[in-house]
Amino acid sequence: MDVSFVRDYINLVDHLSDALLLVDKTYEFIGMSAEEWGRLSSQEKRGYLQTMADDVIYALGAMQKVRVGESIISYEHQAQAIIVNSANDVAHVIRLK
Repeated sequence: MDVSFVRDYINLVDHLSDALLLVDKTYEFIGMSAEEWGRLSSQEKRGYLQTMADDVIYALGAMQKVRVGESIISYEHQAQAIIVNSANDVAHVIRLK
């Protein structure tokens, strides 16, 4: 299964990065501690979030759901969207077209 999208890929990664910024403990996805994450500048965090977003999109091509921090990110083929559900039930919908 591949993640099918029509949007500009960079725009898609940026949108998913924005959603990941709001997820608690996102840094755990890359094996960082809260302390390590806290020492990063905003620019460094943004770079990591963009890399995470790229990795998540790639992973969703092989599995329907991926855990990142305290969220579950899923690929909804029929809806043509990536859904970010965080522990506090806030959902972000990233449209793929």
